[in-house]
Amino acid sequence: MIATDSVDVQDLIQSAGGAPWTGMPAGTVIGHVHRHVGDLNSGAAFFSIALGINRMTWRYPGALFLGADGYHHHLATNTCACTGARPPAGDEAQLR
Repeated sequence: MIATDSVDVQDLIQSAGGAPWTGMPAGTVIGHVHRHVGDLNSGAAFFSIALGINRMTWRYPGALFLGADGYHHHLATNTCACTGARPPAGDEAQLR
C-alpha cells in the first residue's frame, strides 16, 4: 500500500526555531522525489521518453514510477492532486 501524507508546514517552520534557511545540512541525501503532473502521458513523455529515466511501475492508478539501475523509483509522477491541473503561473512555486 502506498500512502500520500501531507507535510505539516507550520510544524516544519516551528521546528526551525526562528533560524533563517541556510540550505540543506551537509551530507543530506534525497532518496526520491514525487512530482505532480496534470496527466501521466505528459509526465511519461518528458521524464521517460525525453530524459530517458526508466519506467519501473506504470500500472499503479494515477502514478508512474521511474528509476535507474533497477531501483523501484527515484522519481514518481502522480495525478493525486488533480487530474488535468494547469501548469503553475510564473509567480507560483515550480520546479525548473
